[in-house]
Amino acid sequence: MSDSEEKNLSFANSQELEQYIGNFKSYAGPEVYDLGSVVGFLVACLDNLGESALEAELEDIGDYMSLEQIDILLKIANFSRKALDN
Repeated sequence: MSDSEEKNLSFANSQELEQYIGNFKSYAGPEVYDLGSVVGFLVACLDNLGESALEAELEDIGDYMSLEQIDILLKIANFSRKALDN
C-alpha cells in the first residue's frame, strides 16, 4: 500500500476498522508482518483508553475480550515489564 493509499483509508463503522486492524500484516502487503505497526495500533488504543475511559468502564473491559485475548494482553504486559527492568 502506498503512502497516499494509507492516508486515504476510511471506514463506515467500527466493525470495518476492527476488521482492517485485525487482518493487518503490514503496509507492504500480507506476506510481511510488521510488528512495529501493529504495536503502534495497540499503543494508540491504550493511550485512548488511558485518556478517555472511565474507571468504571475499565473495570468491565474483560467483558469485551476473550480469554485468549486477555492471555495475549497479559503476555505482552509481562514482556514489556521485563524490557523495562533491563
